[in-house]
Order: sequence, then C-alpha cells, then structure tokens
Amino acid sequence: MVTLTRIVVAPASTSPTRLVFGITCRDGGRPPLSTTLPVEVSVVGRNDHAPEFELTEYGFAVGESEAIGHVVGHVTARDRDDGEAGTVSYRTDVEGTDPEPCLDVDRTSGAVVTRVAFHRESSAAGCEVFVIASDGGSPPRSARVSVRVTVRDGADSTAKFQRSNYVFSVPENQPADTEVGQVVAIDADDRVPFADLVYAVDRLTGYDANGSIVTPTEMAFSVDPSTGHIVTSYTLDRETVSGYRLDITASSTAAGSISTATATVVVRVIDLNDNAPVFVFPPETETETADGGEGSPLVVSISAAVGKKIATISATDSDASANGQLVYRITGCTPTSGRRLFALHRISGRLTVARKLPGVGLVRLRLSATDGGEVLPEVDRLSTTATLVVKIVGSGHDRPLRLVEDDSLMSALASQRLAIVLTATLAAILVVISTVIAVLCVFRLRRLHRRHRRHDDVKYADGVASPLYDRCPRDLSCFRFQDGDAGSRAATRDATELKKLSLNVDGDVACKEYQVPKSFLRV
Repeated sequence: MVTLTRIVVAPASTSPTRLVFGITCRDGGRPPLSTTLPVEVSVVGRNDHAPEFELTEYGFAVGESEAIGHVVGHVTARDRDDGEAGTVSYRTDVEGTDPEPCLDVDRTSGAVVTRVAFHRESSAAGCEVFVIASDGGSPPRSARVSVRVTVRDGADSTAKFQRSNYVFSVPENQPADTEVGQVVAIDADDRVPFADLVYAVDRLTGYDANGSIVTPTEMAFSVDPSTGHIVTSYTLDRETVSGYRLDITASSTAAGSISTATATVVVRVIDLNDNAPVFVFPPETETETADGGEGSPLVVSISAAVGKKIATISATDSDASANGQLVYRITGCTPTSGRRLFALHRISGRLTVARKLPGVGLVRLRLSATDGGEVLPEVDRLSTTATLVVKIVGSGHDRPLRLVEDDSLMSALASQRLAIVLTATLAAILVVISTVIAVLCVFRLRRLHRRHRRHDDVKYADGVASPLYDRCPRDLSCFRFQDGDAGSRAATRDATELKKLSLNVDGDVACKEYQVPKSFLRV
C-alpha cells in the first residue's frame, strides 16, 4: 500500500513555488514494515506576458569616425512574469538583412553598439536595425522594435524639440506632482524621437496677474529627465503667481556629443474661486464711541432729494474673471423701516435715497458683497457682509425715526400710512357690527313688549273676555278665552257660528281666539 504524507507548500514569496511531500510504502505483514521517500516538486509559473519596450521606436545619433563597438544608446524591455519567464535577453534581427547589420545589441544590458565606422559623406542616411527582446519562458515570448541611427557632423546639433513653444494650463490649489504636460525632442532630420536625451529645466520666470515679473522662492516645476513629463513641485496659488515661463533643454548623452535643444514652455495657472470679497467701504468692522454712538457714520440731510447719491459701496476680490465679479445687496436694516429709504445698485454699488426721509436718527444698513457675477452656481459663490451706519440729520423740529428693532409684525407696520388705514378699517368694521347687534336687540325687545301688553289687556268674566277688539278685520270682533275654562265651553255651545282659530300667546296661559260677526254680539 502506498500513501502520501506531509504535503508542504513553500511560501508564496518563494520563486518558483515548491511542493514538498513524502511517499510511504507499507506491506501487509505482521508487524507491517514501511519506507518513506521525500519528494520535492518545483512549480514553474506560466509564461503569460511578452516583453514590452519602453518606446515604440528608438533613435540615436553617432558622430563621424566613431570607433567600432561605440555605444550609441540603450534599449530597454520589461516582462511582468516571474522567474525565467520574466528574464529578458536582446538580439538583433538579422533575417533578410543585406548587408550585415550596422549595429549590434548586448544580450543582457540592451546596449546598442556600432559594428561599422560611420562617415557623414558616405552614411548620410544612417542605418536601421530591428532589436528583438525575448523572455526565458517555455515557449518564449518576444517583442520587436526599430532602432535607427543617424550620422551627425561633429559641429552640428541634431536634436530638436517637436515644437519650439509649448502652452499648458493647470488649476491652482492642486497637490504636488500634478502633471502639467510633456515636451518631446526629435532628430532634426529624420523626425525620430531621441532615446539618449536628458531633459532639464534651465530657467523659470513667474508673472503676476498684471504681467509683472515675480521671482518664485523655489522651483515650481520639475521635468522627468527621460520622458519630458512636467509636473508641479508644490501647490500653486494663482493670486501669488498667475503664470510661468520655463526654458527646458534636451541634451544628448551620446559620447562626444554636444547636442542641446531648448524649448519655451508657458504654464497658465487657472483661477478657482477660493477668495471671498473684502469690503473697502464701509469697512467690515464698525468702531463705537464710549457713549454708544457710531464712530464714523455717513451723514445725510433729511432734505436730501429722492435719487441723490450718498455713497458708493465698494469691495475687492483677488480672484479673476467671474470669480472676482461682485454683486451688492442690502440684506437688512435697523430700524427695519429704514430699509425702504435707500436703494443700492447691484453692480456699481451706488447708494441713493429711495424716498423722502421721514425723520432724523441712525439707520444701520446690513450689506453683502457676493462674487461669481451671477454666473457661478450659488453653491460656489462666496460672500462677505458689512454694516453701514447712516445718520439722518435735520433741524430741531424734525421728528425722530420710528424705532422698530426686528422684522416681526411690527416691521410691517413701520409705514404710518399703512397703520392708519388698518386702524380705520378695523374701527369701521367694529361700528357696523355693533350697529347690527343693537338693531336686532331693539327689534326683539319691542316684539316681546307688544306680546306681553296684549296678554295683560284681556279680562275674563267666567272665562269670557269682556273687552271688544275693534281692531279685528272687517266686521269681526275678537275674544280670548282661557283654554279649558267653562266660559269657553259655554261660548262654543251658544255661538254655533263661531269660527275657531288656534293661537299661541306668550305667558303661562294657553288661549284660543274666536272670531264672530258683530251682529252676533248684539243679540
């Protein structure tokens, strides 16, 4: 019988992965005998990735009469696999090459070296080879790239930027290492990007919003020496420096080369709305004197005409464009009745008299300045408030302003005309209601009095009413009898022509009224 024992997996960090286990053979005797054989298995990862060159093509320059074996540059490829599958080796592709290739490449380092001597007159076009990078996987994977070499005269400069001027923009308040842009140098003749150049910032000049030169305290940008990518060195502030000019150089690293090119890069810092307005007039704080009065109020005569300018409200904002455009408003007033006395232009800040001034006293106007120029969304706008104290002065006979300290119901009554109208209307309604109630009461009392008097005037003799009512219509007279009285029964029995009419009379006695012809009464 054969069994496996002690399977051990090596740590994941170990490359290649190892599996260690034992194989045990045991017989069926008594007692059983066994033997164990340790086994170790190395698991080699699959070759999932091919090598990748850093550039899609390489271009190098070589000076005249350089010795054979001169290193003109390097090619580099990387493989993401582990172990042998990630080990890269280089070779030139010689298939179909006629004559022999002019360049060779080191198998391990990727250094490109010359195999022939170049002369400007005989090799003006230079030469081109293809380099293959292969990994150590099974089966191996590979990548292929073009390598071109141009011949330059010892006194010539062959490096050149793709553009002599670059313009980039970057928002302010961004963190360090924010990418700004990229510059690229090429071969002046064949337009091939150089692989043996080093980029550097040669000079940096800053400018403020007015175009004046500002000297930055430290280098605001850096450039990758290999790729030409430009990034910020720290957080930029447009209000301090709104733009930069950089002189960037590209220098060849080829032996004996003096090739250097220069490009001008302009970086514009984009403004963000990060500064709130600051009031110039009135100041944001108001100083009060010891007696409680205002230190420096704006004095206005009570006789000032409607529309007269009394001041210009102004504020500043260090942001640019719409971020620095301000809108002014009157947001409140003490007393609240004074808010209607003045008008403020939203854009110019012109403060004028809006209506005839009703009295003398102090008016405190609460003002706001909001940036964004009504273009930015409300959530992105910034505001600042200030208080302007206006002192209305006049002669000793002028009445003071009504003092309404808050915006409650009393603020709606701040206008005397509105108060008078409301008071008169309310009084008229009360008079009408009182008159109607009085008329109804008099009418009711008169009805009650009339009914009681008619009841009191009826006199009965054995139940028969004695007085004759000559107010009955036509030729009829009226009698009243107490209901259930013997007299009423006798009248009913003797007067067969009586016509009975029911009637309810106020009081404790329920009576019935009978009408008979006058001729019947004479009998």
